[in-house]
Amino acid sequence: MRRIISRLMFVAVWGSGVFYHVGAAWAQFPQSYFDQDETACFGQGGDIVQYPSKMRVSLVKMIISGVDPSSIRFNPPETFDALSNQDRGIFHPNGGNVEYSNIAAENMQNGMPGVWFYSANISALNVGTDNSEIIAFLPGLKSDVCENLNAGLWGIKSKNGDGIPIVSKNLSPLYNDQIIDYSGMVYKFPSHSNGIVDAETLSEKPLGCFKNGDGAYVYYHVLYER
Repeated sequence: MRRIISRLMFVAVWGSGVFYHVGAAWAQFPQSYFDQDETACFGQGGDIVQYPSKMRVSLVKMIISGVDPSSIRFNPPETFDALSNQDRGIFHPNGGNVEYSNIAAENMQNGMPGVWFYSANISALNVGTDNSEIIAFLPGLKSDVCENLNAGLWGIKSKNGDGIPIVSKNLSPLYNDQIIDYSGMVYKFPSHSNGIVDAETLSEKPLGCFKNGDGAYVYYHVLYER
């Protein structure tokens, strides 16, 4: 059986003066979630949790090696040439060497493969400090996939979309502003949060699924807490 999340509940890493911690919010996972097959726990959405979990491990390794978290970039392979430092690219072979991947179309409302967005503009409610986190967002999920994820992760029950946590604003303009270098324009890390996943049901939860202000169902997964 594949396991979604490591049994290690806390990871402390010191590198280049940066203290990295998984955070107390991650300790809320009951032991049963670590012992179940991903399909049993999350339905067809298991890969949605697994992919950013693996990315988080690679990000920690980069920080261990001395990389400043604010210098890490999420350029897809087609824009590797725009990276100001290739060893800072999470997907680049010289950096994090994470395989760039989309999510299976069966999970998505529009029937197309799901595309991840990586943002430093948004904070998760009562996770980390008041600064924004580095968060992976997956917008456009089917409502039942969103429900299965929240039920498997946190026991949040909903049916036919009723009961899915709702954020107060449309966060899509913020997560569309991704942590990517463009040709002739190096990404500038924001100094503070410009938005928040403010659904009370998701307070202190570093991952989960919400209904966005534009009506889309969005999975979020904190990769780094600032």
